[in-house]
Parts: sequence; structure tokens; C-alpha cells
Amino acid sequence: FALTNLLFVQGLYKLNTHFIKYSAALLIVFSIYYFVDLFNSATIIHPLKESMFWIAMGLLFFNLGSLAYNLAFDYILANQKDPKALLFISIKKNLIYILYSCIIISIVIAKKCKIN
Repeated sequence: FALTNLLFVQGLYKLNTHFIKYSAALLIVFSIYYFVDLFNSATIIHPLKESMFWIAMGLLFFNLGSLAYNLAFDYILANQKDPKALLFISIKKNLIYILYSCIIISIVIAKKCKIN
């Protein structure tokens, strides 16, 4: 899909926003599927002590914010609401902080489980 979009739809000199939107939506669906599976599990699991919970949480928040901005990207660009991309940089920076924090928490939890 990305190659087709790059060559025939959006071209080589434009940001490949369609693929970014679809990949973010797909990762949101996978994260939600993980949470549904986790909470419908027959065994009692404390989700905050699961390393995969934190990775799915980080991916969910990152992709929700990214998808929301990318859906409004064409409007923002056409109306020059963010000409220097400061809003985009601010949003992405905060989303990356959330994602990396969740990944770090996941690594710490995984190391604690290995030690015990």
C-alpha cells in the first residue's frame, strides 16, 4: 500500500500521509484488541505489572494523538494554521515522551520479573 501510494497517489515529493493514517489506525486497533483480550482473560492479571500492557498503552496514546493530528493535517496545512509546524512538533514531542516513558516502564517491569 505504501509503495502504491508513494508512486501513484501522493507522489514522491509529498508526505505520505495516507499510509501514516492507516498504520496509526491499525496500531490503535491492535492495542485495543490486546486490552480487550487482557481484560477478558480467565486468569486474574494485574495489568500494571504486565510489561506488554505498558507497551500497548504507549502505542495507543501515541497513535491516537498522531492520528488525530494527521487527520486534521490537510486542513491545518491548507489554511496555514501551523505554518512553521510548531504545533506538530509540540504534539509529536509530547507523544514521544509518553511512548518512551511507557516503554521504559515496560523494560523496568520485565527486568523485575526476570530477577524474581
